[in-house]
Formats: sequence, C-alpha cells, structure tokens
Amino acid sequence: CKKYKANTLKILDIVAPAILIAQAIGRWGNFFNQEAYGSIVEYSTLANMKIIPQFIIDNMYIQGAYRLPMFYFESLFCLLGFIIIMIFRRRKHTKNGQVLSFYLIWYGILRFFIEIFRSDSLMIADIKVAQVVSVIMVIVGVVIFVRQHKKPVLDELYNKKDDDIRF
Repeated sequence: CKKYKANTLKILDIVAPAILIAQAIGRWGNFFNQEAYGSIVEYSTLANMKIIPQFIIDNMYIQGAYRLPMFYFESLFCLLGFIIIMIFRRRKHTKNGQVLSFYLIWYGILRFFIEIFRSDSLMIADIKVAQVVSVIMVIVGVVIFVRQHKKPVLDELYNKKDDDIRF
C-alpha cells in the first residue's frame, strides 16, 4: 500500500470478503481431520437438526460419542457473512474500512459463540484464546466502523470510481 500509495483500508476492504469465503471453505479441512468439533450430544439431537446432512452426522462419531459439528456451523455462518458482506459493499455510501469492520465484527461474534461449544480449544489457564481474540476483533471492528461513519457522507467512499487502485 505504501509503495503504490494505495489506501490501506480500501485494500483490506477488498481482501475481507475473500478471507470470509476462504474460512467457509477451509473449515471443511477440520471435518476431514476430525477436529474443531463440539461437545458431546445424542445422535437424535444431530438428526433433529434438519440443516446437518447425514454424511456429517455419520462422521461426527468421535472418541466414542457423537459431537456437534462446529466446523459446519462456522462454515455456514461464514458463507452467510460472505453473502451479506458482498451486498453491504455495494451500498452507495459505504466508506473505506467499513467492509473490513463488518468482517471483524461478524467473524469475531461468530467465533466467540462457536468457541463456547468447542471442546478442543486452545486454552491459557481457564480462558479460551480464540474468545479473547474474538473480543479484540469486535472492538477493533466497532472502532473502525464508528470512525469511518463519523466522516462526512461523501468522504472516503468505498465505491468511488476516481481513485481506483492502479498497479
């Protein structure tokens, strides 16, 4: 950004949706590795959740018990976030940094709640590291959004055509 004098927030806005869809796809690696699973549940609980395909339920029998497929829920919500972010970024008055802030807030909240149910999280003492990072992401996202939102309506617009990035 510095070399080409590009707006850092605008570049991060361009990258944020790609990261979200990459996370949605990448979570399927957790399925194949049988990791990022949740707490123990009954088979009937998984079967009653109509959004979980049977092949996932069958493969959630890990360490002698059925587990919540947290990778699947995270993947679905990342996909939903990707769709929302692609719609949000087309708004006329979206400012540079607001797409990034949406990503930080969306993924931070999502990951915080996913971690509540995960049983294989990285811990420091009794604190889940991912939840601490999630809170930081949400705070940073809110700060960026508020700072950019306070600027005049036509300043630093994401969809402004005259300052496109050229390499």
